[in-house]
Amino acid sequence: MSSKLRIVLIGPVYPYRGGIAHFTSLLSRALEQIHQSIAVISFKRQYPAWLYPGKSDRDPSQLPIEVSADYSLDPLLPWTWKRTASKIHGFKPDGVVVSWWTTFWAPAYGYLCWQIQKKGIPVIYLIHNILPHEVRPWDRWLAKIALKRGNAFIVQSTLEQDNLQALIPHAKIRLSPHPVYTVFNAGSITRSEARQKLKLTEVDRVALFFGIIRPYKGLQDALQAIAQLRESGKRVILLVVGEIWGNKQEYLNQVHKSGISDQVVFEDRYIPNEDVGLYFSAADVFLAPYRSSTQSGAVKIAMAFGLPLVVSNAVADGIAQGYPSLYVVQSEDVLELTKAIENALQQSTNEFIPKYPSIDQGWDRLARTIVEWIGSLKSS
Repeated sequence: MSSKLRIVLIGPVYPYRGGIAHFTSLLSRALEQIHQSIAVISFKRQYPAWLYPGKSDRDPSQLPIEVSADYSLDPLLPWTWKRTASKIHGFKPDGVVVSWWTTFWAPAYGYLCWQIQKKGIPVIYLIHNILPHEVRPWDRWLAKIALKRGNAFIVQSTLEQDNLQALIPHAKIRLSPHPVYTVFNAGSITRSEARQKLKLTEVDRVALFFGIIRPYKGLQDALQAIAQLRESGKRVILLVVGEIWGNKQEYLNQVHKSGISDQVVFEDRYIPNEDVGLYFSAADVFLAPYRSSTQSGAVKIAMAFGLPLVVSNAVADGIAQGYPSLYVVQSEDVLELTKAIENALQQSTNEFIPKYPSIDQGWDRLARTIVEWIGSLKSS
């Protein structure tokens, strides 16, 4: 390990909700655990309320993942960008790590990184997604404006590495896979207890679809697969757990027309941390039939619980090699998805435990990658 570094980490943390807030907080903890000096810069506001499609961007958890942070940045108030740059300069960091997942932050990030680099401080962009899931004509332009300010990049899948190289051909890139979220299964309830609370029986076969429900995640394909299984005499309960962004009625209509109303349970809300384990503990298999390529924090939670995974090729790239029960299907291929769910349920057992190496080392690996990258940039 190199000498102790001073690192600024920019991104959402509690009281903001969601996977990227969890990610930023856990990364901060991991960096501190390898004895780095960390300052976290978060946001006074993430988005204007009229732009946010969910009910709230605040985390309702009674057991939040908290870290100390300076909530100084506002995407629409340029004077907060300048003030934040001054705070970062005052910390005298060896490097700054910027979480990137939306082009909405491109103007603020572009300005901030420019000010940071003027002082000779290297900037590393930590990439979640290069472009939004619903790409607009101006997104590539905005992404390039901000990301060209980075001295180096960390990506979490080979697909995002390719996307970044296409956007910024000479980018310096390191690949570090998305870590596993073991934090949610600490002290989780047993499978029997979870099923009792959810009014499920021990003999039910249960598939879980978890996270913010958006069109690109392929819920419509999962519902078709459950209907096809029913037609072949196989009854599978589908738990659809997460706040629905978009037209919920379309899903309800599909469920009704398919005759699976007694097999689909909607939990249309953001799930607080303390309740996450309830749903994963009750499930036999986890579904992620995404229609477009992305990172998936929900898949990483499922891996921590040792659930068999049925995922599309759009999300499989981010899953660690050697995961012992992984079924990959072509996106939007409902017949293949149906067969994969059936096969996964046949192999699922109550005692399924992941055997692949380093399940608990993902955060440590990412933290050390950041430290090594900053050290390399400083000496170059």
